Amino acid sequence: MAPSDKRIGFFGAGQMCEALAKGFISAGVAKAEMMTATDISPERRNVLGGLGMNTTTSNTEVAKNCDILFIAVKPNIVGAVLQEVKAHLRPETLIVSIAAGITLKSLQEGAGGHGRVVRVMPNVATLVGATAAGMSMGPGCDKADEILVKELFDSVGLIHKVDEKLLDAVTGLRCGFIDDDNANMG
Repeated sequence: MAPSDKRIGFFGAGQMCEALAKGFISAGVAKAEMMTATDISPERRNVLGGLGMNTTTSNTEVAKNCDILFIAVKPNIVGAVLQEVKAHLRPETLIVSIAAGITLKSLQEGAGGHGRVVRVMPNVATLVGATAAGMSMGPGCDKADEILVKELFDSVGLIHKVDEKLLDAVTGLRCGFIDDDNANMG
């Protein structure tokens, strides 16, 4: 099944979610009406709703109804989100985490042993459709999952499969880049 035929859910509707959604829609790899974002912020829900996406405050609703779930919340919230939704995951659900520092093992354990997990580290250039990302596949993923994630992320730049131990380097470069920019802004 092509990405455009999949229902995509985002836990967290921040800037990275917005950038990914805009890229997916613009490239035609996903349809706005097939995507749903959850967030506690009415302002962020309004932004995503303005793209034609569905929005809600219910993580369980998204988990029940989506084929691909993007974890796009702050790392300290990931465990609580997974705890909330794990009973609603189907075996065919693919979880894609863009939360920095959360390992595949932690994702799998947090999701109640669910093995179809992917860890992706996009960078700030995603905001302008020019990401350079790394991805690591969990133990329950197959080649079709890899192709699907690659097709989605290729719509916002480039993505390469790497060993998970190398994602920490990608994360460090990402954080270093952001810190350096912020340090030089004032």
